[in-house]
Amino acid sequence: MGEGLVVKAYGGYCFVQDGSLVIQCTLRGRLKAEGAVVVGDRVRFSAIQEGRGVVEDVLPRTSLLHRPAIANVDQIIIVVAFHDPEPVLNLVDRMLVLSEASEIVTRICLNKTDLAGGANPFQDKFRQRFGAERPTTDMMAAAYIGVHLWAKAAN
Repeated sequence: MGEGLVVKAYGGYCFVQDGSLVIQCTLRGRLKAEGAVVVGDRVRFSAIQEGRGVVEDVLPRTSLLHRPAIANVDQIIIVVAFHDPEPVLNLVDRMLVLSEASEIVTRICLNKTDLAGGANPFQDKFRQRFGAERPTTDMMAAAYIGVHLWAKAAN
């Protein structure tokens, strides 16, 4: 019996990565309930033929995010375009509520801060609304400014 990571799941099927191989697996009857196996789950599976298998068991999860359904998330980085297009703060709110309910560490990345041109009152308002409780970092991805901070934070 092998162990792997679910990289895609839908219906009664999932794709399990085991090292460099991705195996298409069906689910045992007791696991076919909606949401029993989601992307990010660590599973035990039995091979039935080359490239195909059956998921026998789901290993314990460290976290679960419900929308989208994904398991074993260490952190969430919400990337928001600061300018062009204007950020939709309700979407940021929704993602923060979901991550807080799941007790997942969340960071906010403001991208395209260089396009706003000089002092921007929106930036202060954004930081007051979201930045006081969680890490918020500026980034200019086109110029690779701030990208190294996110690479450090991810590790």
